[in-house]
Parts: sequence; structure tokens; C-alpha cells
Amino acid sequence: MKLLGLLVVSSLWGIISPTLFLRSWLAFLGILSTFVILFKARTQYRAFSLLFCKHITDMLFTFILLMAGFYILYFYLPFGKNDAEVLVYWLFSTIQMAFILPTVSTRIDQMLEQAKAISPSGETS
Repeated sequence: MKLLGLLVVSSLWGIISPTLFLRSWLAFLGILSTFVILFKARTQYRAFSLLFCKHITDMLFTFILLMAGFYILYFYLPFGKNDAEVLVYWLFSTIQMAFILPTVSTRIDQMLEQAKAISPSGETS
């Protein structure tokens, strides 16, 4: 069971958890961007509410999955108890973040373009 936790569970969770965290954080930034567009561009409430609901649903879903994953792995299952599993988790999560971080800027730009698209003029000023 320790070898399974070390090689499979810790490495997979090290890949999955940074992705869930980043998606949740970007959805939070999406919520903020929709509010900025709402107040600066005087957008329609229907378009605002659709984009807001999309971002808040994505944020809540990924955050709940992240917290449930940690809770199940560390409180119900015997994973994450020894140093080797934690080391493998951090190694794989660091490698995953090295692949994810270069895409953050383009994801934020896409999110801002979505928010601008709901404004009547397409601009924020």
C-alpha cells in the first residue's frame, strides 16, 4: 500500500491539485473582472449574470474538488503520512506548475476578453 501511495496516488495528486487550484484562482479573477466591467462599462445585467455564474460555478466546483481530494486522501485514506509520499507530491506538483505557469497570462487575457465582450461598446473606458 505504501508503494501504491508513493508511486501512483502522490504523483497523480501532485499533478491534479495544482491544476484545480489554478482553475479556482483564475475563476476568482474572472469574478473580479466581470465586476470591473459591470461598473466601468455599464453592461447589461443579463450578460453580467451569465458570465458571473459561469465563473462562480467554476470556482466553487474546482475548490470543492480540491478540498475534498485533500480531505479524502489525508483523513480517510492512509496517504500523505510519510515523508517520501509528501516529497513525491511536491516534486510532481512543482513539475506541473512549471508547465502551468507559462499559460497563466494567456488565460487571464482570454478572461478579460470575455469580460469585455459583454460590455456594450467592447471597451472598459
